[in-house]
Amino acid sequence: MNISQINSFVASSVLPNLRKFLIDNDKILSACNNIIYYVVNPAMRGRTRPLDLDPPVLAIIQAMAKIPSAIKAWKTPVSELLYDSRLFNCIACVAEPWTPIVKVLFDADKAAFPELLSKVATAPSANIFTNREYEMLLRSLNVRRLSFVLFAGEKNHFLTQLPTIQEKLVDIFRNYRIFEQAVTTLPSDGSEDLQLVLAASKCLDLLLVLQTTEFQIHQWIFVTDTVDAIYRPDNWFPEAMMDQLAEIAGALPVDGGANGVTVPNSLTTSTDQHSLRRPMLNTLRQIESIRELIPFFSNVSITSYESVYASGGNVDWEVVEQGILDDMFDGR
Repeated sequence: MNISQINSFVASSVLPNLRKFLIDNDKILSACNNIIYYVVNPAMRGRTRPLDLDPPVLAIIQAMAKIPSAIKAWKTPVSELLYDSRLFNCIACVAEPWTPIVKVLFDADKAAFPELLSKVATAPSANIFTNREYEMLLRSLNVRRLSFVLFAGEKNHFLTQLPTIQEKLVDIFRNYRIFEQAVTTLPSDGSEDLQLVLAASKCLDLLLVLQTTEFQIHQWIFVTDTVDAIYRPDNWFPEAMMDQLAEIAGALPVDGGANGVTVPNSLTTSTDQHSLRRPMLNTLRQIESIRELIPFFSNVSITSYESVYASGGNVDWEVVEQGILDDMFDGR
């Protein structure tokens, strides 16, 4: 029997039955501490993709997370992994099995979420020798960690913390006017600003799919949300930002080197013959030219307007959640 088989046996047979032959919680914790020290810690050490563990080792952590008295054994290595700067280097399918573990960690440790929020909202240092770019990188990673923790929780799990979360995020993003800047000056091909425009477009795309009450009162700023989206009146002038960007970017000279992105139909038929709303940009991860977003700018108003009535309020949650996970873990 090799090491992998032994670890699989520990995960599938030993840990699930640990409470049957070690009734005392202290003995259970001691056994789990030894498993973490001799099996899990060495497997985690020195990995460029921290979440990409051997399946039997991951299974051990998953099994241990189901034992309430074992939280002290695996809390530290999993917390260290969560704050590793290389956390998001893996792909979504590798990260997905960690979501129940992260959920249990933040359920059991009531101080973990406030600590993460404090890292997200840490004020910039006043030290003139501080590397501002590095500070922004740390903050962006912490925002992504916050997204992963929220994703791992059950629906409305962090509802009571939502006002605080919104306050922190508003404080971070208050000075970003990405679409306004793009309307004034389109990013050039290959510019770093292109990824910001893509990220903002994907965020808007998702908000239009979700159609939350809080966003509906503001969506007219970004898209035409009246019948004008379908039947353009005479002398129509674009007021919504996406319509403006469609005209501005559409007027650019054609560049043979820029590959236009094919925007899929945002509706798909379900078994109950209702159409499900899904993001138009769900599979798009990177762009090299603003021209690649012209189909989105041009079609998002009409697609959003039509989907509200065609979907019956149904959202393709599987596609939405997979897209979010794919964006968080891009494997770079």
